[in-house]
Amino acid sequence: MLLKKEKMQRCKLIKLLIAFFLLLPNLLSAEPIQPDRPGFSTGTYTVEPGFSHIEMGIQSDYSNQIGDPDSYTAPLINYRLGLTPNMEFNLLWDGWGLVDGGRQNNTMNDVFVGIKHRLVVSDSYNISVLGFISLPTGNTADAGHSTPFIALLWDYVITDQILVFGTMQFISFVEDKQRSKQ
Repeated sequence: MLLKKEKMQRCKLIKLLIAFFLLLPNLLSAEPIQPDRPGFSTGTYTVEPGFSHIEMGIQSDYSNQIGDPDSYTAPLINYRLGLTPNMEFNLLWDGWGLVDGGRQNNTMNDVFVGIKHRLVVSDSYNISVLGFISLPTGNTADAGHSTPFIALLWDYVITDQILVFGTMQFISFVEDKQRSKQ
């Protein structure tokens, strides 16, 4: 009975957060943004100088195997601050990781700080570089190590309606007490 009540309270909180963030753009009336999803679809564009963006999310992974736990990560935060017309400061935090509804393996993830700089700006293509380093602030099994990350980002306009983009990335991380590179 208590678990069902906790789940209902979490659902209400998630619905409230979603409603707040759906209304937030109308309340702030900011310029249009080019959101990032670091490591997946980070764009070449930077935030205008003096402006900041806060991008937030929740990630959930549901297992298809009976007995395997579900996991949740929240809040996913990407704070971006425009420094110059071609450079922005980034602060990333993947919040807390909860496994099996928070009953096991709860962790706090490291904070990442970095800079994105637009190297080439044109009407037909753009090239940017993005660099991050983790601050060992979390309590995961492999916490206490810095994690450098660098990426070369590009986009190309094919037509007014079609734009392609991509990224080349390098990251060095510690897993099971061994440093790995990707």
